[in-house]
Amino acid sequence: MGDFRSDLLGEVANRGKYDLADAIGMPDAQDYEVLLKIIQKFEAKHPGLIAEKLAAGRADYEAGIHRGKRTWTGKATVNKSSNMVYVFELPDDLYYAIEAVFPSMFRSKKHFTWFKKNFYKLTITGESTT
Repeated sequence: MGDFRSDLLGEVANRGKYDLADAIGMPDAQDYEVLLKIIQKFEAKHPGLIAEKLAAGRADYEAGIHRGKRTWTGKATVNKSSNMVYVFELPDDLYYAIEAVFPSMFRSKKHFTWFKKNFYKLTITGESTT
């Protein structure tokens, strides 16, 4: 029988290897449809706001405002110490609406990658990552 403290410390040390998606699974076709409805309802309630935010984000992207000192790879670096990149410029209310239904969508690397792949037209580049 292992020492509880050692086991716990081992789990803490290994937590970086896990993603929340590993515990709850990846989004599926039904989740895609729910996200699509959230986006469509937001657009109906706030016509043009998504496009306006995207246009502003794309202008910043093209101007290189968020480019880091690293070699430009098509990703806009926001925070060099955390490797955060500038991918979306969503209206706050849309972000919170998505997060309310899918809390891990922007927190799980795997879920975020899925979102970028499936909703690439909402990305700053507007290009598919596949």
